[in-house]
Amino acid sequence: MPVVIVEKKVLNGFVDSFILENISNILEGKWLEEANSTMYDYQLRMIPFSSLGNQNGLLLGFKPDYINIYYEEENSKKEAIVGIYTESLCGGSNEYNAIVGL
Repeated sequence: MPVVIVEKKVLNGFVDSFILENISNILEGKWLEEANSTMYDYQLRMIPFSSLGNQNGLLLGFKPDYINIYYEEENSKKEAIVGIYTESLCGGSNEYNAIVGL
């Protein structure tokens, strides 16, 4: 399934604040110690990745019902996983806040 990488700060109001504040704990497996629900209640996924300087990374993601993609005059619904990125994707310039590879 395709993954859309989105900056954490953009997801405020769309994703439970408990999840956004505890991403590193969730990735370390500390989820069940602190919450009354499970990862499956939130449709959370662990997304393995490798990149320069990080050969065995994990990204926390979730599975929305669908994603609307607006491009020029077209609108399409796609299934994808949204990966939550905790840093800035463009070095703080705010030119973009997500990477879509559908």
